[in-house]
Amino acid sequence: MSFQIRLDSQFIRALNDLRDTGSWWDALRKDQERDVFIAIRNQGINAYVGGRSIARIDWKGGRLKLLVHPKFLAVTRTAARVNLLPPNRSPVQGVIIDDASKYAENFDLVKTTARLFSDEERDAENGIAVKCGNVIDMEVAFSGEPDDDGEAPKSRTGRVDLVSADKDGNLTLVEAKLYSNAELHCVGVPRLCEQLGKYQAWATRNKGSIINAYQAVREYREQLGLTVGKLPVTISNLDTSPRLLILGYARRDVVELGDIRDAILKALSQQTPPVNAKVACIGNASSVRSRHLQN
Repeated sequence: MSFQIRLDSQFIRALNDLRDTGSWWDALRKDQERDVFIAIRNQGINAYVGGRSIARIDWKGGRLKLLVHPKFLAVTRTAARVNLLPPNRSPVQGVIIDDASKYAENFDLVKTTARLFSDEERDAENGIAVKCGNVIDMEVAFSGEPDDDGEAPKSRTGRVDLVSADKDGNLTLVEAKLYSNAELHCVGVPRLCEQLGKYQAWATRNKGSIINAYQAVREYREQLGLTVGKLPVTISNLDTSPRLLILGYARRDVVELGDIRDAILKALSQQTPPVNAKVACIGNASSVRSRHLQN
């Protein structure tokens, strides 16, 4: 089946009816420039914080569904560690979120809880998606796996970390790895070479449908009042050569990092067909800019 992303017009209308009403949808939508990345799926929407899906919005039987993992629904206002033993047992203020209005009221607590279950690599990826105005999607399933809820191991090869688009409408597929990730320091061919090879094969095989899907996403974002940042009005092309970002290394790591980069590029060039990936090394994830996702 070719890659596609579509939203029913009634789905869009139902969400727009919630705009500027103090609703849970407003909580998600108005936080996009701080912490939340809203990813449009095929007949669904995922909202991410810290690389974890804090909301999955579906349209079933003519009604909206707001699906949230249970671990984000029992939250606490207590920031410090809690002493559970007498005689100085700490008081705990907890909140059980069991309806959409409580979700909106306690949205900051939901985000804080999501970050507790995140990891540095996912959090960095989410931060790039929020900060760089040219990211159009994240955690994209392309190998028949279900859409990501943020619970799947990040090492699975059937997902693209980020999809970005430059000012001329060219899409690129981006994989982000922390320098501390063991995959980069393995003996032999790094597993991520297989991952990048699958990116390229999928992009080559489905180029037309991917372009069409993200043209639709660009239009849906406009219709839903979501941030469009630096996204071009027209998506016209897809660069099938994947990008690899290596993040979070220190000055002392530069020599070893160069060896790792060379080993990855060599292994990719020896695949059949060769994988024409581009590798960018950025010391701090917060330093990633839109250009790093394209060049």
